Amino acid sequence: MFGLQGQVLRWTGNHAGIAEVSIEELDRLRRERPPIVVELERDGVTLFGAEVRRLLSREPA
Repeated sequence: MFGLQGQVLRWTGNHAGIAEVSIEELDRLRRERPPIVVELERDGVTLFGAEVRRLLSREPA
């Protein structure tokens, strides 16, 4: 197991779901608000970079 997923598992003992999305996909997620967006806003933990709640906000950054 390599990469960030493996490191998170070794560090915490918990599995991590890593998703990479394009700007276009992020715009669609903001508009359509599928259940995963609500879950990420509620439970997402930012390890690096912009806060997940800010990225998924309907308000411009």
